[in-house]
Amino acid sequence: MDLVRHLAAVEALRARLDAAGGDPGFHLADLAAGDGCRDADEGLLPQWEDDVGAACESLVSALTGRYGGPATMVDLRPYLERSALGEAVPAPLAVLSGHADEAFTWRVGRHWIAIADAAPHLLAAVADTDLIP
Repeated sequence: MDLVRHLAAVEALRARLDAAGGDPGFHLADLAAGDGCRDADEGLLPQWEDDVGAACESLVSALTGRYGGPATMVDLRPYLERSALGEAVPAPLAVLSGHADEAFTWRVGRHWIAIADAAPHLLAAVADTDLIP
């Protein structure tokens, strides 16, 4: 998995959010999809999960070096439970919680950045901080 491409994708999400002028206030990306994850043979799934875990660790380390840290670990399970009960949950948290149990997060200026290992997917979200509790 390509750390340089993943970092660039996170920065592209931030730039896209700034260019959007606050609408919809967040952007999401599956970083592993560009590494061929969607077309992976089912027999390769355990290797993809290991690769995604390693890519997540590398990305979290790089983002912590870039934005400071350590990153805040957010338990996403309560957001999934709230969504299941029909309660309002900010869109980035609702989507992430549907795929992963936890996410690493940073607040950078007006942006909230999250990285989640949802093997075989590596998810990134960037949102305006006022959307996130």
